[in-house]
Amino acid sequence: MDPLYISTTFTDINVSFSTNSTDNATFMDFSASSSIHSVFIPIIYLLVCVIGLSGNTLVIYVVLRYAKMKTVTNIYILNLAIADVLFMLGLPFLATQNAISYWPFGTFTCRLVTAFDGINQFTSIFCLTVMSLDRYLAVVHPIKSTKWRQPRIAKLISMAVWTLSFLVVLPMIIFADVQEDFHTCNMSWPDPIEIWSAVQLTMDNSPW
Repeated sequence: MDPLYISTTFTDINVSFSTNSTDNATFMDFSASSSIHSVFIPIIYLLVCVIGLSGNTLVIYVVLRYAKMKTVTNIYILNLAIADVLFMLGLPFLATQNAISYWPFGTFTCRLVTAFDGINQFTSIFCLTVMSLDRYLAVVHPIKSTKWRQPRIAKLISMAVWTLSFLVVLPMIIFADVQEDFHTCNMSWPDPIEIWSAVQLTMDNSPW
């Protein structure tokens, strides 16, 4: 038998084996990634939902139940807890979408979950900013800030925070929809899409 033929045959076998190994490795990586995406992530979402709802609901109950807890700082913490509860209510829907790889709940629920998510982000950011300013006034100007650091004013500021958060998130609520191609809940920006997408990217990367 021709030695060149034997050498060529072995080379073809090695190449074939190498290609099959690469394909198998790629398939295994894809399967593992798909398993993590459809099983592990939804479980994490549901765990966070249960723990988050329990903890934040307890905070809301304690602050509302006891009059002595209605201090300025606790009012802001109450608003943070309410915002977190809204986000937790949307997690089961997001977990379902990750598990089955499409959104089965319709447009209204898509916009509602998007609203909960966006309002949670901005309300939390604004409340933490207000709390930082409140702490600054309490430490640096404890006497002068007494007339401003009252529960009634804290409630008015909290209302302003929620209103501002809703106005900022309003475009996301309007344009959230179920994508026709992928059947997932996402943004369906109007033309010019580039500008709307850039605005959303700026908001998502905001240092607030």
